[in-house]
Amino acid sequence: MSDRHADIIAPPWQLEGRGLIALFACSREFGNACAEAVPALRGRARGGIGALMLVDYASSNVGPYRELLIVPGRFANEHGVPMPAVTHIWVSTQESVDGGRFNWGLPKQRASFRDRNQADGHARQVNIHRGGSATIRLAYRAFGPPLPVTTRLLRPRWHTLDQPCGDYRYRTRISARGRVRAARLTDHAIPSDAGFADIFSQRHLATLAVSRFAMTFPTAEIQAMPATTRIAG
Repeated sequence: MSDRHADIIAPPWQLEGRGLIALFACSREFGNACAEAVPALRGRARGGIGALMLVDYASSNVGPYRELLIVPGRFANEHGVPMPAVTHIWVSTQESVDGGRFNWGLPKQRASFRDRNQADGHARQVNIHRGGSATIRLAYRAFGPPLPVTTRLLRPRWHTLDQPCGDYRYRTRISARGRVRAARLTDHAIPSDAGFADIFSQRHLATLAVSRFAMTFPTAEIQAMPATTRIAG
């Protein structure tokens, strides 16, 4: 391992925390626009259910950190099979950036996250930005009883990322369990100059607040991509 990667924590990573999942019906056009951030995905969007996730990891192999990401539907892999892939993912620590890129090919970038207090004390608002970009704003309120969920109830392809990076494709089957409640977005804004895809342009389906979860990111299955699809990462 090179000196550059000497301090990277190897998988599996065990993570715990809470967060928000907003689900959308994403078009192919939106997926391909998002793929400009991950060139190996260009022209491969198949649309379908996508997600915006705002996550607060209370613990992980690299310590606590924050995360904002988009999965804009599915993308056809080299065999033509539609699989989820992340096109935008911002995190609050450099350790998460380095580990996410090296271990799983995730296009992580570092950003600033700031909580804003709400008047009634029940809703959460988080502001996120990178450098001098415009600020992304998300606020939500959870309600109703918490229900247990697990990825064991899903088909494997729905919780397996197929992520191209450089000359390789990283296939990672994520496992998670937790408790979710219904939630309502009380405020949101992803400005055009924020440097992040505005998934709110797509049809919103549902919002869930995850009050407590445990997740495992295992070692990825790494394969060389065909030369015609390789993009420098």
